[in-house]
Amino acid sequence: KLDKIKPTSLKENYFKDRLISELIEDKIKELIEYEKVDDDSMNLIKSGIKIKEKIDDTEGLCQLKLFLADYLAQNNEYEKAEKIYKEALGLAKDVGSMDFASDAHSGLGKIFFKNNDLKNALIQFSKACVESKFDENIPNQYNALIGIHKIGLKTKNKEILIEYSDEVSHLNDIDMKKDEQFEELSNLIKDCNDFYDTPSFINK
Repeated sequence: KLDKIKPTSLKENYFKDRLISELIEDKIKELIEYEKVDDDSMNLIKSGIKIKEKIDDTEGLCQLKLFLADYLAQNNEYEKAEKIYKEALGLAKDVGSMDFASDAHSGLGKIFFKNNDLKNALIQFSKACVESKFDENIPNQYNALIGIHKIGLKTKNKEILIEYSDEVSHLNDIDMKKDEQFEELSNLIKDCNDFYDTPSFINK
């Protein structure tokens, strides 16, 4: 019975679960980094989620929910992914994480874009754009702006691109790496050159 369990046993179990959850989280990050996420990885994520819920690690739970939603979306399970992104968004608000919130909003934006719901996609990407600037999260800023410019290109809506031109310029100023995300955003902007003037800092 619970009342016969020594307090030290409960404490030891807690720290054991926490250690296991951290090891699982590190392993998942490694798999994602090397693009080796598969069904077995998803079982690992689901195990991690159960432990995070057990030890009441809201921040870690949010991270794993985002991993799960990303995987579901990549495998075209959009309805399930949308549900998990919304759960992650609620957790992000609970822990006050703008980074996680922007992850969730960009994820939702991508789903709405895939479903051709461009109005709601723009709303989600716009929220992600604002949230990602709080801590100057460069990758998340790119994710949001890439989504916004995909909508601008698809609708040939010049006003959308003008509205976010300052954000693009700001990102160009702070990003010293200019890697694949910069190239993707630059190419999107160039593709809009029949109805939008390409900024001077984008190589034409």
